[in-house]
Amino acid sequence: MPLTATLERQTGRLPAELTSFIGRQAELEQARRLIDGHRLVTLTGSGGVGKTRLAVRAAGLARDAFRDGVFFVCLSGLTEPSLLAQAICEALGVGERGARPAAARLADHLDDLRVLLVLDTCEHMVEECATLSEALLRSAPELRVLATSRQPLDVMGEYTFTVPPLGGPRAARDTVPDGRECDSVTLFAERAAATVQGWALTRENRDTVVRLCDRLDGIPLAIELAAVQLRAFLLDQVLARLGTHLFQARGRRTGLRRHQTLRATVDWSHALCSPEERLLWARLWCSRATST
Repeated sequence: MPLTATLERQTGRLPAELTSFIGRQAELEQARRLIDGHRLVTLTGSGGVGKTRLAVRAAGLARDAFRDGVFFVCLSGLTEPSLLAQAICEALGVGERGARPAAARLADHLDDLRVLLVLDTCEHMVEECATLSEALLRSAPELRVLATSRQPLDVMGEYTFTVPPLGGPRAARDTVPDGRECDSVTLFAERAAATVQGWALTRENRDTVVRLCDRLDGIPLAIELAAVQLRAFLLDQVLARLGTHLFQARGRRTGLRRHQTLRATVDWSHALCSPEERLLWARLWCSRATST
């Protein structure tokens, strides 16, 4: 398991942001309102769309409303569903109490606390997260849960908010009224400048960046992986290599495994599918390959 995931689960603290947070002001405001008005909020969306970043930022903004703390539990490295309650106990610092089950100890601990619990990456144990969340919410009246998942938990009282891709320009030279770029282009430009010294968005390369962000559907992970490719390729070459080349391109060495390549992100989703859904994937892939 990556060291970062281990630290997040053991300490329960919100992970510090290592890169700039681009855009998402409307989504942040909505997520903040949802936390105020609902006891269980689940941020859903496709892989790489930025659910975790949005959850962490929204939880940070809500911190003052929770006198007993905001706790973050990263579940992506947890492969045994039966250890879910124990992982949350570790994040909240709930110790052993004889032979009492972790879920019972957790319920006792949260009984009269006003806490925001952020459960990140629930989709691979969605049933267990749903069952435990509902039980904790029933036993701890001041508890709020903010979850991220590629599918809803389907719990009574849950409010699901689908995180959209980053906004892009409506046309090749469209910008917002104050002259700033749209979020997807801004993200690519900032990550590219951090990757290649001296790189800058210019009038000459802007249309290529716009086409690239449009081809990537505004998915933040895909845009960041494309920016990393500027270490080895020119911007036009990165655009030309979209498809299988970018699909397998590796991002940062220390990132979560499922975010290091687009293939890993898709593989994570594929592993969660039923046999019938995987068969549909295969048929769609074969159909696409035949048509091209």
